Formats: sequence, structure tokens, C-alpha cells
Amino acid sequence: MLRISAAAFLSVLLAACTSQQYYEGLKAGRRATCLEYPEAEYKDCVDETKTSYDEYRSQREEIVGN
Repeated sequence: MLRISAAAFLSVLLAACTSQQYYEGLKAGRRATCLEYPEAEYKDCVDETKTSYDEYRSQREEIVGN
């Protein structure tokens, strides 16, 4: 239920956002799901969300070739 509510909220919130805002919103949603993980896995889950938008964009450009 929490995932559905969070997904619906993010969908509405991100409808008119820039790419960076969209990325940050997705990161926030991912961090929220980390709360569902056991304590032993929580830190690893949160660490996966620490990539900045600029780092993400640079990595994406390398892969896509833009």
C-alpha cells in the first residue's frame, strides 16, 4: 500500500519536472523503500542512492554516447 501511494504521489509530483528534479524524486522514492529492508541491508540500500545528478548524467552520457 505504501509503495502504491508513494508511486502515485511521485507520478503527480514529477509530471512537470526537469530531468534533475525527476532524478532526485526517484532517489527519494528509492530511499523510502530502503526503510522496508532489514537493518543489515539498509545502509547498502541507502548507499545506492548517493550518486549525484551530475555523476549520473556523466555516466549516462558515456553509456548512451551523447
